[in-house]
Amino acid sequence: MIRVMIVDDHPVVRAGIGALLAEYPDVNVVGEADGGPDTLARCAELQPDILLLDIKLQAADGISLCRSLRSSLPDVRVIMLTNYDDESYLVNSLCAGAHGYLLKSSSPEILVDTLRAVQAGERRVSSSLITAALSSVERLGNESLMAELGLSEEELHLLQLLATGATNKVIAARLYMSDRTVKRKLQALMDKLGAATRAQVVAEGYRRGIL
Repeated sequence: MIRVMIVDDHPVVRAGIGALLAEYPDVNVVGEADGGPDTLARCAELQPDILLLDIKLQAADGISLCRSLRSSLPDVRVIMLTNYDDESYLVNSLCAGAHGYLLKSSSPEILVDTLRAVQAGERRVSSSLITAALSSVERLGNESLMAELGLSEEELHLLQLLATGATNKVIAARLYMSDRTVKRKLQALMDKLGAATRAQVVAEGYRRGIL
């Protein structure tokens, strides 16, 4: 039995989700809340397995509430159930500790399948947002790697131009630099990546996953 708590500031929405889930024998809606100050206390009292949480609440920010919940009640899993198919909301929700991100337009079968998957330890995102999620993960990974290597956006752009076979003259025109500045920055880039030639620095870029 999956114990579910619904947090949404619209009573009709809460009632509708509750009625929908009542059709499934392995799901039990143990309570609901509107996102007000007593939401965390009510969750602690009811001890649901999964919290269905809207992002936009009149009394609170759903993402901040998710972060607080994951900190104070780490055993409770959170699925953001929202109308917003915005990449920034998706990324911020996952960073706040959400185990799933589902659009309210999803079918009842997908909602219940997501509940079962999250209960089993999986993470789920609405299919229409999977590409955005993967792109965000890739971007965040690149940003982390660039920070680790001490590379700037300008140096990444320089590396990308090198990978296309651009000459110093072309790079200077593209980046609005003098030939001397390009040579200096290229040498700095090679030093950071431990390369001795232009070909080696490009190879290192691919090997390290930043190209």
